[in-house]
Amino acid sequence: MAFSQLNALLGLIAALALALYAFTRRDLSSTGTLAALFVGMIVFSFGGWTWFLLLVMFFVSSSWLTAFREKDKAEVHGDFAKGGVRDFWQVMANGSLPALFALLFYLRGGGALLFVAFVGALASATADTWATELGVLSERPRMITNGRRVAKGASGAVSGIGLLAALGGAAFIAVCAVGLNMFNNYLADVQALGILRNYLVDLFVGGGRFIFVVTAAGFLGCLADSFFGATIQGMFWCPKCKKETERHTHRCGFQTCYYKGFTFVDNDIVNFMSACFGALAAIALYELL
Repeated sequence: MAFSQLNALLGLIAALALALYAFTRRDLSSTGTLAALFVGMIVFSFGGWTWFLLLVMFFVSSSWLTAFREKDKAEVHGDFAKGGVRDFWQVMANGSLPALFALLFYLRGGGALLFVAFVGALASATADTWATELGVLSERPRMITNGRRVAKGASGAVSGIGLLAALGGAAFIAVCAVGLNMFNNYLADVQALGILRNYLVDLFVGGGRFIFVVTAAGFLGCLADSFFGATIQGMFWCPKCKKETERHTHRCGFQTCYYKGFTFVDNDIVNFMSACFGALAAIALYELL
């Protein structure tokens, strides 16, 4: 889809609708809404409607899972640096890289690897968000680096539920990417007999390699996120509650002290790094397989 003033207008309208929908649901703060508007407009304008819908599927599915059993996750979320309402930096951590790939796709006149990288970054972000929102419900998480049992929601923790959720999130984006791309190609042949049957066969047979590559890359990106969270993310300790937290000031009101990691590496930086890892993993697997 070539860039034009019409594409830019459609991108603005679509991104504005998504951002306002998220804002009214309290999924985004005011700054997060502006960031979502920017990312959405860039992706639609330079990538097209299929790229934009993938972004929508990531965001909507992640927002729904954030709201899933919200009361059960309230205490764990209280130890996160930020809550379920996403701000500017949270949106940019997951959305800036896909927006960059969409822009590069336009500037370079296309390129399969840029689309692969775009989907890989989104798959990683989706896998991580699904794993976080469902994994915190697990009663027996373990630290990814040493297998030691840790509290629910601990940075770097993994669980069976979380790993399955990560795999499902990555596969969800992979299947949607192949399905939307093939549907876009089939639009020119809507009169063909047996189009639905052919479409479904092509989706899971012809697109099988792509689905595997993106699913694997997204899952690896999620594991990288857990590893970064366990090793380099700055974590703090509340002397009153005797709990590890991402917050400089704990929810109890006490000032926390340094515990481990680099103080300047927060969850947003970790999310951006894992998205980069997912994109690179997708490119590498696509080239190798």
